[in-house]
Amino acid sequence: MSTSSELPTEAFAALADAPAGITGVVATVDADGRAHTAPFGSLWAASPQRLRFGCDRRHTTFENLAREPRVAVCVIAPPDVAISVFGRASVIRATMELLATDAVVEVRIEEVKDDLLAGSTIESGVTYSVPDAARDLVERYLAEVRRAEA
Repeated sequence: MSTSSELPTEAFAALADAPAGITGVVATVDADGRAHTAPFGSLWAASPQRLRFGCDRRHTTFENLAREPRVAVCVIAPPDVAISVFGRASVIRATMELLATDAVVEVRIEEVKDDLLAGSTIESGVTYSVPDAARDLVERYLAEVRRAEA
C-alpha cells in the first residue's frame, strides 16, 4: 500500500478519460462527527491534483462539505484502480446551467492511498447504465462538470 500527493497515472487516465464518468463513493463528516457516504457517478479528474463531481445542493453530502470541507473519495475501476483520495472540497460553480439545484464541487487532493493488493486486478467496478431517454441529459451534465472553472 503506497501513498502519493496526486493520482497515480492509471487512476488519472481512468478518471479523466471515462466517457460516462466514474462512480465513486464520497465520504464526508456530518454535523455529529459521523462519516456519511454516498455514491456519485460524475467523478472526473481535472488534473492529477484535482477531482470534480456534480452534487445536488439539497444533498446531505453538499451540506456536510459546506460545513466541513475534508473529504475522502473511494474509486474502484478495472483493471487496476483501487484508491482512496483525501482532500478538501470547494464549490467551483454554485449553480449548474443544466440543473439549477446542482453545483460543481472540486476536491484538491492532499493524499492518495493505493489500495490495490500487489499483483491483483479489478475485474469489475461500480458501474451504472443510463436509460436511452436520459443519456443526452447525463452526457450534458458530465460535460458541464468537466468545463467548470476553478
